[in-house]
Amino acid sequence: MKYNIDWRIEVYPMWYIAHTTVGRELDAVDKCRKAIPEDIAARVFSPIWQHAKKYECSWHLDDDILFAGYIFIESDSDSKTLEKLLWRIPNVVSPVRIGGDFNALNKEEEQYLRQLMDEYNYIAMSYGYIVDNQLMIYKGSLSGRSDIVKKIDRHKRIADIEVYLWHQPKRVRVGLEIIDKITSQEYAKIKLQ
Repeated sequence: MKYNIDWRIEVYPMWYIAHTTVGRELDAVDKCRKAIPEDIAARVFSPIWQHAKKYECSWHLDDDILFAGYIFIESDSDSKTLEKLLWRIPNVVSPVRIGGDFNALNKEEEQYLRQLMDEYNYIAMSYGYIVDNQLMIYKGSLSGRSDIVKKIDRHKRIADIEVYLWHQPKRVRVGLEIIDKITSQEYAKIKLQ
């Protein structure tokens, strides 16, 4: 019996993270996109989160940088090649070095973040109810993911969730509006509508 075995190793893009000045993340993304060839960096981005904010006597939807002072670089190149290119953009970005090396996020951490974001690296506002003292999120990026919410600030319409970067927990804020506190019977009626 003959076996047809393909010994090629597939390389998947990984997410690397670089420091930048807080408030200058989008400028750093733009400069990196111009300085790093597309065959090295498939995407350069800074995740954005949507939240409600009250001003001018009403609530408005605003956007903010999810990880202030950081940008993400998706690359299937080795870290040394990418790091050399980043050092060519002085005073804009510097590689995040963990344990002395410029390492990519592990696949589980990357996948977790991908599940929160849409294809534009955006975490949309979520909406839910407190049903019999249990959080039920029915719409938005956190839909069906009530278990990751660590803290809710109903007044500010935000929630703290925990993400991991290099096996270290990090709390980030995302938009979450709790519509009301209701019973499971009331929630069942709402779901039928």
